[in-house]
Amino acid sequence: MWFALTFLFAAIALFLAWRLEQLRRRLRDLADLAESRTPDFLGEDDGLTRRFHLARVQRALLELATAHAQLAQQERGYLAQIEATLGTMKEAVLLVGANQRVVLANAAAAELLGAEKVAPGSPLEGAVRGAGVIDYIYRTLRGEGPPRSEFSLQLGRDQARWVEISGAPLAAAAPDGQKLCLFVLHDITRLKDLEKVRKEFVANVSHELRTPLTVIKGFAETLIEDDDRLSREDRLRFLEKIRRQTYRVVALVNDLLALSRLEADHHKLDLRPQSLRTVVDEMAAEYAERFREAGVALELDLRHTDDVLQLDALKISQVFQNLLDNTFRYAKGFTRVRVLSRQEDDCVRVTVEDNGCGIPAVDVPHIFERFYRVDKGRSRESGGTGLGLSIVKHIVQLHGGEVSCESEERGGTRIHFTLPAPEKTR
Repeated sequence: MWFALTFLFAAIALFLAWRLEQLRRRLRDLADLAESRTPDFLGEDDGLTRRFHLARVQRALLELATAHAQLAQQERGYLAQIEATLGTMKEAVLLVGANQRVVLANAAAAELLGAEKVAPGSPLEGAVRGAGVIDYIYRTLRGEGPPRSEFSLQLGRDQARWVEISGAPLAAAAPDGQKLCLFVLHDITRLKDLEKVRKEFVANVSHELRTPLTVIKGFAETLIEDDDRLSREDRLRFLEKIRRQTYRVVALVNDLLALSRLEADHHKLDLRPQSLRTVVDEMAAEYAERFREAGVALELDLRHTDDVLQLDALKISQVFQNLLDNTFRYAKGFTRVRVLSRQEDDCVRVTVEDNGCGIPAVDVPHIFERFYRVDKGRSRESGGTGLGLSIVKHIVQLHGGEVSCESEERGGTRIHFTLPAPEKTR
């Protein structure tokens, strides 16, 4: 009797332990489902879930997991659309969280910041170069930054960029609840360069005009104030100085106007089939008397097969005129000028060469810059404006060619420029 009761109790205990283990496993599966938030089937209903109302819990969890998966899929779709939209934007866009980590950055932002790619979650210091930009982002995250600011980014030893950055907090928060700030960056390096060029240009023009205008003013005042004490010879001498300086001002203004027209975006060349040899021959005829009086030999060596090119003959004549005028002004001691042309693969290379004093190596890279002079004092005495070679450069570039210089001190100077062959001419 006692043995039977003991056996019965043992069997009941084993059964209860088995059922409890089933219930424990089922609850563990439900817990795993709730934690993973992924819709999954928990198996056939074995009666245990129905008896303990776990089937309802399972259905509710499956519905929640399915809804979560759908929302996650929608979120990934929205993020993909946002990334695709931002990727096509030229503006650099940066989304930063309150934890000072990058949430999103488009390709333009990565390129502007000097990185191949800015991965989401990257620390701000690792993604952005420039203490000023980082400080601006920090202040904006704290609600203290100005609406817009400009900074310089040093991307390499010799590479720097200017960026304009504007930032504002977003009303929406990130999925983890942190606040977000949106930053838009613009590359304004070219604008800064143009502003620098403009300032230098204004300063150079003011400097170039100051000297002749000061001379004109001084002699004019002397003529007026000392009229009764000046002799006829002094008056003529003063008037001659005024006339010479006036010519200088007129030449400067004319060169400035010519350069301005060449640099204008709407400027068009009058391109027509022209014989380069004819242009050179006409130039040689115009300067023949000047070369004869100076005792200088002019040699022409034109060897190119495509004699007829698409040219603006008037502008190319201006190129030769400026180059020859420069030679007479600055090539001290020259006795010979050669004009050569050679056919190359897709262009004709023209060279104007003299055997004068040459140009120091340090000055050669700068001679095509506006107002740059090798011998500043002598340039003013000779009436040069410092714009002749800049005009040459712009005319050649408008034709689709390139200009360069070779020179050695006491070894002469060679100015080269190219003109595209007919099929390459713009």
